[in-house]
Amino acid sequence: MVKEYDLTPSALDRWINQSSKSGSFKSKDNRTPEQNELIALRNELKQLRKEIISYLSNVYFENISIESHFDRKTNLIISEHFF
Repeated sequence: MVKEYDLTPSALDRWINQSSKSGSFKSKDNRTPEQNELIALRNELKQLRKEIISYLSNVYFENISIESHFDRKTNLIISEHFF
């Protein structure tokens, strides 16, 4: 089977072990609890970064909106501070 599908023996052994432990060949079904926790923490960090950027963007644009105007030609907000 290794030669037929051009596999390394270690890959075949890994697949057999995964199948016998979890009944699945999918990597998500064969992760350790630590790997799942790391993925969850990375996803949480990504979400928090998005929320922080969104919050800071809202604060920034609320603060400059009084002193700014919208340039319809360029679709940009032009701040009075730059004039």
